[in-house]
Amino acid sequence: MNLREPGDAGFGSRNPDYDGPPGRTLDYMLSNGQIDAYPASWSYPAAVVMQALEDFRANGLPLSFIVWHNESGDGQAPGPKPDGSFSVPPFRGGT
Repeated sequence: MNLREPGDAGFGSRNPDYDGPPGRTLDYMLSNGQIDAYPASWSYPAAVVMQALEDFRANGLPLSFIVWHNESGDGQAPGPKPDGSFSVPPFRGGT
């Protein structure tokens, strides 16, 4: 998930290579402890996720090798705004 600002519907991933059952879901625990189920077709293999996290740590931008779906439907792409600014500053380092 990629959020542009607090309260944003943001962008969710879609995995075009998913070939499992169409209705399969995976449970995810949110930071508040809530468990939500999402379609398995939205997930990526752990190795791809780890690479995405490493790349995000290095450059602070959403990854181009992840297929993003605009959950708000506002027509914008993930990443910086057209003027180059961010609603939320990009991640810059840290652990």
